[in-house]
Amino acid sequence: MIIGLTGGIGSGKSTAARVILGSSTIRNLEHVDADIIARQVMDRHEKRIKSFDWHHRWVKHGVIDRKALFLEMLDDRMLKDVVERTIHGGVMLATEHKVLKMKVGANVLLDVPLLFESKMDALCTCTIAVSIREDLQIRRVMERSGYGEEMVRKIIAYQMSDAERTEKADYVIENNGDLFEFEVAIKNVLSQIKTEYIDVR
Repeated sequence: MIIGLTGGIGSGKSTAARVILGSSTIRNLEHVDADIIARQVMDRHEKRIKSFDWHHRWVKHGVIDRKALFLEMLDDRMLKDVVERTIHGGVMLATEHKVLKMKVGANVLLDVPLLFESKMDALCTCTIAVSIREDLQIRRVMERSGYGEEMVRKIIAYQMSDAERTEKADYVIENNGDLFEFEVAIKNVLSQIKTEYIDVR
């Protein structure tokens, strides 16, 4: 089976992935991280992507500054469109290829920040969304990144809303408390998935 995992920036998705992969509830669980695949695809298209730096803001000393590129895409719709057209198809194909190459009997955790936006949920047996209150999300991202509130709100607005994401997901894990509560919620969802998809085989 393929379990899709998603969540907005600062939601705790990466922590959820670590807990899921470290749990013994679902055995033979392989991790496919779309962020890593996206970086590999971007590296393959580096020359073309560099050519989009019309204002010389995010190619520094001949190297793409990924963070600066992302921030530029928040304000430049044309840049966003051309970069996404360049890499998103490649990410989808590479992700699907990696999933299909998994050994027979393996279960897969497909870890994708933009799972529904990219339509990669079509690959999944079921999907999990990590949900967080907006005030907590803003505070966590500000503390982690050093960005101001206005910039953080702009980044959050770039992604699908938490409400839309949770509506689309099969399971929702809320991350509005402490780490212990979050881990308990994750393990509860894993137990549900095991009961509903694995134990019935």
